[in-house]
Amino acid sequence: LESSQRKLMTFMAFLCHEIRNPLFVITSNISFMEDNGCHAISSDAQTQSIQAISQAADIMLRLVNDVLDISKLEAGKLELQEHEFDLRETLHAVVSSKQRLIQQR
Repeated sequence: LESSQRKLMTFMAFLCHEIRNPLFVITSNISFMEDNGCHAISSDAQTQSIQAISQAADIMLRLVNDVLDISKLEAGKLELQEHEFDLRETLHAVVSSKQRLIQQR
């Protein structure tokens, strides 16, 4: 059982690394669009779409990183770090990311 769990975690880590690479491309391009004023030449709906894509990509990246952290934890290689964050901002990001889904339903 331990061997199969180790194989599963190795597979998950590999898979997450493979997912994380294209996510970096997505988030980098979104940042480029936001930083270079693409919102100035797009409609409000397009700007909201870019923001929604950005938030979704950030959430996906966090999930991938969480799975990688779990695989590090299983391997005994995880170092925990404490850092401050803005709870209100985090909750707003979660609500905003789900708002589009709610509106579609």
